[in-house]
Amino acid sequence: MRKIILLIIAMSFLLAVSVSAVDIDACQVLDVSGETYTLTADLEGSYDGSSCIEITEDNITLDCDDYSIYSEEDNDLLLSEVEGTMVQSCNFLGTNIEIFESDGNYFEGSNFDGEGELTIGLNSDNNEFYNNYFTMPVNVAGASNAFYNNYFYNTGEVDVKINGLGTTTFSLSSIIEAENIIGGYYIGGNYWANTEGTSFSETCEDVDGDGFCFKSRKFNFI
Repeated sequence: MRKIILLIIAMSFLLAVSVSAVDIDACQVLDVSGETYTLTADLEGSYDGSSCIEITEDNITLDCDDYSIYSEEDNDLLLSEVEGTMVQSCNFLGTNIEIFESDGNYFEGSNFDGEGELTIGLNSDNNEFYNNYFTMPVNVAGASNAFYNNYFYNTGEVDVKINGLGTTTFSLSSIIEAENIIGGYYIGGNYWANTEGTSFSETCEDVDGDGFCFKSRKFNFI
């Protein structure tokens, strides 16, 4: 009986260790599949041509815990040939966020507020962005990527370019009854605003009174 109890305690300890997050306070490569990494400080790039954070293995979670990542010359974040990544609660304040040949990754509750751009490269498909704030440009070369319940805001317009395949979406196929990013009752599309109050969501016609524009927003092609 005593051996069984000791075995249960040992297994419980191993389980606790396996699910604990790894705290990070410096730029680095995240390369342990299935691991959760949590920022404990704001990060600044080293200006050596590398990305501040580079994710190179599948099913990694990066939880910035509302800390910021800033790189004046290099990428704030690079996803390189991975899938199943979750990036959440990050403040990207530097240059570029790049998704390179990576599929099925998720970005939630983050601010894309740097001077660079978000680039989703060719062969980077089925990535999802939701509950985020964007001021930086977005270039989508990959296919079937999805953006919903995000807030796009800038002094003019957030520059968004997509490929001509018509598979990247900026709305859900059906609305969800839940509080959206501007405090409305339904989640379905994105909110587009500018400092002048003249952007798409601020001037469009809501025929049905459901909080959604009657017509779809047009995008430029890459």
